[in-house]
Amino acid sequence: MVWYVRHVDFSAGLEAVISRFGPCIREIAAGLDNNLPQDIQAGRSKRPARSDRWRRPGRTCRRTRRSRRPGLAPDIVTVAERANRGIGDTATTFFAAEANFRLDRIIAAARSVPANDFFERLAIDRAIDQIAAAERGLAADMLATGQSGRQAAESWLAAHPKAARIRRSVEEIATSGLTLAKLTVAANLLGDLVNGARARSPQ
Repeated sequence: MVWYVRHVDFSAGLEAVISRFGPCIREIAAGLDNNLPQDIQAGRSKRPARSDRWRRPGRTCRRTRRSRRPGLAPDIVTVAERANRGIGDTATTFFAAEANFRLDRIIAAARSVPANDFFERLAIDRAIDQIAAAERGLAADMLATGQSGRQAAESWLAAHPKAARIRRSVEEIATSGLTLAKLTVAANLLGDLVNGARARSPQ
């Protein structure tokens, strides 16, 4: 719900938002078995359903709950619209970008970073938003190669050698005991990567 409040224009009414996102989210949920990378798919098949915290009526919501994190599907819809690509191609590319940079790990770890006061919690939420924005940017840029999924990710990474170093740094941060300072560094690294790559791209 927070994602929609922050990113969606409700001026046309709730029905317009449901019409925009609903069918696409159902398509994402239905295609998870084909669109997730093999390593993530293996972990998903072994992982039991999450707690009742995310439980909602319907098979689609249950499958989405088991897949990644709550804001994933609307992010994919947004990238598909931005890149003018199909939901299936966008989903596979989004998952490939996430897997390459281990963004699922760092976002999951970020939600457990302790906050001593309101402002530290605000900083954590801000860093998570920056990482999510970078993830959307990476997926959109990978789709701009004209490919999709792992091929798009590999082509984009090959064209941006600096990405390998940042990927290693983010992975080290994600597995080294995350703190607010480390989370902020990771968010800035990813944001700089996306912005820098676009600055160097031909117009």
